[in-house]
Amino acid sequence: MAVAEAILKNQPVDWRLVRNVQNSGSVFLQWQKGVELAKGDYVWLAEADDSSEPEFLEELLKPFDDPEVVLSYCESKQLDEQGNVLAKNYLDYVFDISAVRWTRPYVVDGIEEIRSALSIKNTIPNVSGVLLKRSCLKEVLVGHINDICSFRIAGDWFVYVLLLRHGKLAFTNRPLNGHRRHSQGVTIGAAAKGHLNEIVRMQEIVAREFSIAPTEQKLATEYTKKLKIQFKLA
Repeated sequence: MAVAEAILKNQPVDWRLVRNVQNSGSVFLQWQKGVELAKGDYVWLAEADDSSEPEFLEELLKPFDDPEVVLSYCESKQLDEQGNVLAKNYLDYVFDISAVRWTRPYVVDGIEEIRSALSIKNTIPNVSGVLLKRSCLKEVLVGHINDICSFRIAGDWFVYVLLLRHGKLAFTNRPLNGHRRHSQGVTIGAAAKGHLNEIVRMQEIVAREFSIAPTEQKLATEYTKKLKIQFKLA
């Protein structure tokens, strides 16, 4: 806290540092608290161990010139604990869906993005690489916070799906965000089964709420089969 205050007090921006007396028990309750405290039109949920390029916010704000855009995000570099670049992007992660879709910028209707991508996996791998329309995000969090908090891993994915009912998604392939990948993560050991269960649950929610084509249904099934092998689950 002292370091944060020392840095912020010399910055020519409006800021407020809010200390929690106790752990809220859910990162999504923290999201809700931050969104309610925020004053601007857009929210950046900047996680503590990630990073960004100086032009990150400037670039991600541009698509909001279209009033129907509710979510704008960029490609992320994958970093290790020391900040070394593990991968320049997440193209390998989304390759099973498309080899070209995420190689160029695009703007798309939110429902289409859900059906073609978010029905399979969370294709927005890092919330620190996302800028969100605050009014829509606040509505989603207030209206669905208990359901969102029932997820430990896939809550961000659920939030994106709920949010994209309200409008368009914009993506830029410029890697303006750095996503810290820790060697001992939540998918190691006993948590792997819980992680997989949440992924299957999200796939089922999207399939139930939206009309998903057979091609995407097959990709979703193949993705969970791949994860069972990766997580060494029967």
